[in-house]
Amino acid sequence: MAITATVDKFGMTFTDAYHRISSLQYESADRMQLVFSEDPEDMGTPTWVKITTARFKVDTYASQEVRDNHNAPIYSTEYNTVVDLSEGEPDLITQAYDHLKAQEDFDDAIDC
Repeated sequence: MAITATVDKFGMTFTDAYHRISSLQYESADRMQLVFSEDPEDMGTPTWVKITTARFKVDTYASQEVRDNHNAPIYSTEYNTVVDLSEGEPDLITQAYDHLKAQEDFDDAIDC
């Protein structure tokens, strides 16, 4: 799985830049949060909630051909996002790519 999207980097435009997640880690932790009702006077109730975050690295290549020929990426970028691993939700990698495609620099992204 990967996406293509135009990239302007180093004074050049790569119209078929190939973006691939090369590493992905996730962490699930219980955290205390204040949960509020609709009552404006409510001061919040401390509640334990499970929060799952993903950190992933995206390698960007000049094109898919460059990647397929095992050449080095132009650059790499790291992202963080909250993910939902509940039953019925997309898998972790799909959520990571969805987060990537939601970024401003990827408005012309196409799934490969």
